[in-house]
Amino acid sequence: MPESFYFLFRLNGSHQIGLGHVFRCRELANQLKKEGKESVFIVNTDSVVESLLGDFETIQLPQQYNAEEELSLIKKTVQDFNVVSIVSDLLDYPDYYTRYLRGTKLEIISFHETQIKDNFSNKIINYNSFQDSLALPIDISGSCLGPKFCILPYDLIKKSPITVKPKVKRILLSFGGSDPANYSTYFLNLLGNLNILYKHSIEIVVHLGPSNTQLTQIEALADESNLNLTIRTNVKSLTDLMIESDLAVCSGGNTMYELCFLGVPSIILPQNQHQQYFSSELEKNNILKLISLDKIESKDLIIKTLLEMIENFELRRSFNKESTQVFDGNGLNRVVDSILSL
Repeated sequence: MPESFYFLFRLNGSHQIGLGHVFRCRELANQLKKEGKESVFIVNTDSVVESLLGDFETIQLPQQYNAEEELSLIKKTVQDFNVVSIVSDLLDYPDYYTRYLRGTKLEIISFHETQIKDNFSNKIINYNSFQDSLALPIDISGSCLGPKFCILPYDLIKKSPITVKPKVKRILLSFGGSDPANYSTYFLNLLGNLNILYKHSIEIVVHLGPSNTQLTQIEALADESNLNLTIRTNVKSLTDLMIESDLAVCSGGNTMYELCFLGVPSIILPQNQHQQYFSSELEKNNILKLISLDKIESKDLIIKTLLEMIENFELRRSFNKESTQVFDGNGLNRVVDSILSL
């Protein structure tokens, strides 16, 4: 173990929260390590999170912890390892935590989902596609705002975007690391009697993330279905599954941005309001198709949208062109340069 850590990452991940916070902070910490800056993580107790961060020194909070216990552990870690900067990636920032951040002399870097300002950070990272974010200039001296700062996996950005084919032969279903809304099962149930899938021998690839709990139900569906269905778990590289796909159905988190970088035409089923907010901005800019939260239960609309995407080659090709222009794969390097400029 190093005698000191430059960065302390504070984040949580679980089936309910999702794992996007873990994946993107892991990518950021790996890149900072290449710059000679070591990181330690303080996280909630979760075996999947622990496994995903296996290459880093990780300190787990108790299963049930209070504010005093959390702050005590953070302060001790800062002191013991001469931490210079705290990187936080939390869905919500409680008052006791932001008061601590405001009162410390450390460099404070905070991920936000919707906010672009706060009163406790030296730098904010919000690479989501919030309103008008696609038109923001690239400025590493300030906060990292908009999709040009999108943190994508290292193995992904080494790849080239796909070439859209006239006929759809493979559809990828991937609803993130946990899929708390159980969209995987829901969507497969919709496809049972869709004749076009049989007519064109379209393969449905179902990717289940590390915290997805629907494997048993989906295996039962596969046994009863005549669909050309492939279930993929424990996937080492989701990138390869994306590149092999002609169309994707996913949620509005990091997977959506990864598919945009690769130019895979996509239909988005958001898991929550902020995912809907981000995906609606991309739909407005003709980058993907969105099924809004208030229409999720409209089976006819979902099937109609899927059929349109399968049959409309020009629409898919347009989405491919627009998405790859917005997501250029340089976001991680821009974020690192911005952080190191503090």
